[in-house]
Amino acid sequence: MTKGLPWVMGVQDLHPQCYIDQGVLKNSMVIYLLEAIERFCYKKASLITVHSRGNRDHIVQRKGADDRKVRVLSNWIDTDEMKPLPRDNEFSRKHNLNGKFVVSYAGTLSISQGLLSIIDAAKILSDRNDIEFFIVGDGIEKQNMMDRVQEYNLQNVHFLGMQTKSVYPYVVASSDVGLVTLNSKVKTPVVPSKILSMMAAAKPVLASMPLEGDAPKLIEKAQCGICIGPENPEGLAEKIVYLAENRELCRKYGQQGREYVTENLSLKRVVKDIEKMFCELLKTA
Repeated sequence: MTKGLPWVMGVQDLHPQCYIDQGVLKNSMVIYLLEAIERFCYKKASLITVHSRGNRDHIVQRKGADDRKVRVLSNWIDTDEMKPLPRDNEFSRKHNLNGKFVVSYAGTLSISQGLLSIIDAAKILSDRNDIEFFIVGDGIEKQNMMDRVQEYNLQNVHFLGMQTKSVYPYVVASSDVGLVTLNSKVKTPVVPSKILSMMAAAKPVLASMPLEGDAPKLIEKAQCGICIGPENPEGLAEKIVYLAENRELCRKYGQQGREYVTENLSLKRVVKDIEKMFCELLKTA
């Protein structure tokens, strides 16, 4: 930061709280130090942006940030870059994804996401030859997932490593429904960015996560999919079958998600909000 100039702090993930909740961070002295740094940054910032109402409430009520300088600035997505593409495409043909109902998870495979519940759901649906689970990404949970697939001897789960930004839209396009999962330890009101990607690509969202967070509120408001509680493989399997047997509902969820992000969360829309915010800040500096 430069002395005398206003500066804006953009908060995306609520550190260190997310690591505390997962049980990864336990040392009380380290926690004290990191929380002190967190509060110092909130105090010194001229303006603080968060991507959801729940995040705003968290840093104001639990971390002592001045509510007068905390603004909700929703995350955005480039709806020209991430858009509906043909379901039958070069990527889907390369990976034999045509002719089946593809349930995909694309992103980081980390401990906070309760990913083993996806594998357990795949086991429940192992007799459904028309349903395929497609896991795209890397992370510390990937080996555990692969081990469980081997343990269950599943033939309906396939893995692919992290893809480039240019390929990612085709990963989503080759899916019939996109999964978003968080485990029951997640207490912060996170909104995974992959939700916006699926909405922009006109794909229905199937989420399994704590229902008190902000992501379920977004899914409900946009009417872009279904959300159930965390780490619930039986519920996941039930909703996957429901969506597989109601393709018109999938299409409707996808269309409504696309319309919502275009109107509310597009790059063009959020740029206007950012410009307005900076102009107001400079006037008061």
